[in-house]
Amino acid sequence: FLPLPSLFRPFLHSSNQFMMIIPLLLLSFFSSSVFSIRSWTRQIDLDNSECNRTKWCMMRPRGCHPDRDCTQGYMLSVVGPNQLKVEMFAQSLVPSVPLQYLALGFSKDQKMGSDMVSECVVSETGVEGGEVFLSYNGGKNNDRVHIDDLEAEVIYSDIRSSVVNGRISCTFIQSIRPQIDSSHGGRIVDLDTDFYIFGATGSAQPDEVNPHDLNRDSFYFPLISEEMVNPIKIGNTKFAHPGTLIGKTTWRPTTHSHHLTTPRPVVVAASSVILSFLTLVLPLTYFLF
Repeated sequence: FLPLPSLFRPFLHSSNQFMMIIPLLLLSFFSSSVFSIRSWTRQIDLDNSECNRTKWCMMRPRGCHPDRDCTQGYMLSVVGPNQLKVEMFAQSLVPSVPLQYLALGFSKDQKMGSDMVSECVVSETGVEGGEVFLSYNGGKNNDRVHIDDLEAEVIYSDIRSSVVNGRISCTFIQSIRPQIDSSHGGRIVDLDTDFYIFGATGSAQPDEVNPHDLNRDSFYFPLISEEMVNPIKIGNTKFAHPGTLIGKTTWRPTTHSHHLTTPRPVVVAASSVILSFLTLVLPLTYFLF
């Protein structure tokens, strides 16, 4: 080993002195790492008490509690001008998968096809945070819509996700009338008209979602609203929404896809853990060797 910097040598004149600093170093190491992990995996507060009042809700089984016995659930509420809050939750897949998605589709009929979809992809551990994508069901296939950074920030905001006690959840704000100048070939629409709402969960890959469960008796089979829903009218709220903008200019293709993610404090936590670990190990290696 190379000579240790003189900064650590005063601690090594006595083995007793060295042993005294170990508890302090361990405390620094574990306090920095555990706090970040706990704050990151904290369960999202999902409130279903406003269902059929200020919230539109679709859950399996009906009347279940989001934090306890729902196998799947989806809630929508208008929380401000041009702001639709989306709340999605489900049991983790069995057997577990590295990535699981929750998706909400807006359709003109009760069949898959020609639907705008908002999907949230969450890692099994929840450490890396949820990623939100905009996609489109063209027939039985789902493809992500390539939107640029500005469009993504206009459409989605305030993204949160968690994985706690075998349950995943994801919430975000979606623009009711996205203030963007392109509908991307009709794949992005305003949410100010009647839709059937689709809710689905399943396994995912980094660049796409996998097909959902096709067994109608499965807990993970998609949910479809029995009636059409106009998102802008949920809760009979009185907000001044902006006028429609998308589709008023010529569609311009973009060259890359974009997704939004929740903040990732795990990066900061990792650097803190590494620094604390080195502070602990370097004096020990010098003392031993």
